[in-house]
Amino acid sequence: MSFAQQTKHRLFEIISEMAFHPGDFSNHPETDFSRNRKLDFHNLLQLIVSMEAGS
Repeated sequence: MSFAQQTKHRLFEIISEMAFHPGDFSNHPETDFSRNRKLDFHNLLQLIVSMEAGS
């Protein structure tokens, strides 16, 4: 496994840990990420990290 793959894997592990307490990472913890959405906290962060520029 390359260094980039190891780093990305570890980052996804950290995001999974963060998903247990999303209120700690939002401006309005009582309302942000409180409803069911297509992109919840975990998936939104993974999407942002996974975006890669390509032509």
